[in-house]
Amino acid sequence: MSVGESDEGSGEPAPTIASALESLRSRLHLDQAFFVDLDGNAVGFRGALSESEREYLRQALDDGADSGVLRLGKLRFNAAAAPVKAPVTIGWVVFANALDERELGALAKLSSIKLAPHIVPAGDLPKSQKIGTITEERVNGERFLVQASSIASFRSDEPQVLLLRHSVTRALAEYAPMLWLLLASGLVGIVMAGVGSWLLARRISRPIIALDAAARRVAKGDYAQVQVETRDELGTLADSFNRMVDDIGERERQITHMALHDGLTGLANRMLLREHLAMVLGRPAPERRQALLCLDLDNFKVVNDTLGHPTGDALLCQIAARLVAVAGDGFVARLGGDEFAVVVDDADRPLDRIAHGVIRAIAEPCMVNGHRIVPGTSIGIAILHEDGEDAVTLVKHADLALYRAKHVGRGGFCFYEAAMDAEARKRRQMELDLHDAISEGQLSLMFQPLFNLAESRVSAFEALLRWHHPERGTVSPVDFIPLAEDTGLIVPIGEWVIREACRAARDWPDHVRIAVNVSPVQFRSPGLKTVIIGPG
Repeated sequence: MSVGESDEGSGEPAPTIASALESLRSRLHLDQAFFVDLDGNAVGFRGALSESEREYLRQALDDGADSGVLRLGKLRFNAAAAPVKAPVTIGWVVFANALDERELGALAKLSSIKLAPHIVPAGDLPKSQKIGTITEERVNGERFLVQASSIASFRSDEPQVLLLRHSVTRALAEYAPMLWLLLASGLVGIVMAGVGSWLLARRISRPIIALDAAARRVAKGDYAQVQVETRDELGTLADSFNRMVDDIGERERQITHMALHDGLTGLANRMLLREHLAMVLGRPAPERRQALLCLDLDNFKVVNDTLGHPTGDALLCQIAARLVAVAGDGFVARLGGDEFAVVVDDADRPLDRIAHGVIRAIAEPCMVNGHRIVPGTSIGIAILHEDGEDAVTLVKHADLALYRAKHVGRGGFCFYEAAMDAEARKRRQMELDLHDAISEGQLSLMFQPLFNLAESRVSAFEALLRWHHPERGTVSPVDFIPLAEDTGLIVPIGEWVIREACRAARDWPDHVRIAVNVSPVQFRSPGLKTVIIGPG
């Protein structure tokens, strides 16, 4: 499954996850519903897990286990798991029911004959017992028919087997009076009883065999139905089995749709976009050019902050509808937040005209929850096969082109160029260096005097920030101030500038003031007031 990204990209706290899982567990009547993070911590697990059990569970999930028998300590569970992505995998959600006597007893009731089901490790089977075959054994003089069936397990190195035992001795004992009666009735009665027994056995065994075959196919993931020919208990069981298979198929379709589509807009999500790109890239390159357009809404955060998230969500739904309309036969996906992607070709019109059309379509004013909003967008374009041969590379390059388009000016589009990779790496390195600039003393202030002509004296100084990089030398504020604002580093840097300027001005004459430039990002920070006037 996939996690929708918020504007800030933060995750839910563990108590909230545990509460949500507990609610889901209660509604689905499950024994366990918990979340396992990448470190093996289980949130919402009812009980205690040892460190080895957490590592065993994490390793099985990391190896791709998604359903089957899960052993935790002395307990076994019938479990199913799915990865949680935001957009990369951050953990797994696990649903499980304990395979205790109650659960196995319920399994035994599915048959009209008395069965004793048990789940045992495959290594504990006797050599005479083969998987899928029915054997006979004697226990304390009583005859049993035993069948072993393989079942799915979370660990490939710990295969589990379902043993079904049926007492032949007890079954035959129920027919003893009938046998005595048949013997007393003579030869004619014996012949009639033989024919009747053969018909009865055939009637009982055929539905059971059909149910067993259908159950095996369902266990393999196939769709299987059992033809209902009778109206007795076996017919009722077969009808219930068919309804169960239909329900499982419908739930699987719903889960698959939820895993591959955005819950808000109904568009394809990032995972389905990657599958679509992989499918398109796997075909021979067509004569027409195909492109991936990545776009996000300009100033969408302002809509959320001023009009509220419900209005922001409604706006996203309108934008999604516009993209579907303008894309035509193209593929439209929502990547998260206010980010969308469109896969189109230039069969009908050039790619730049398509990009202009998308910008114009989104820029049309709209009424959302009684508010008039004029949205805007910027677009980054990557050409399939030319700018990348796999989905990850194409999305990365389209994002780089989108960043360039927003940097040049909002409301435009930009095609990917190879030089953008180098710029992105340089920007990333400068961001890493800027993190260390304060702690390593690379920042300093210079003071520019402000002369008061009326008083013929210096009345104030403006504090100017300088960065002396040990390798690059003096870095211009034009280069690092915008980067600091984009990454949020301007907040701690601005706090350092204010404190350093005040410290320097503390010994100046009373008539000399100090001026410090403050970024708009700092004004949105709740800690600015505390930095300037102190706590309280």
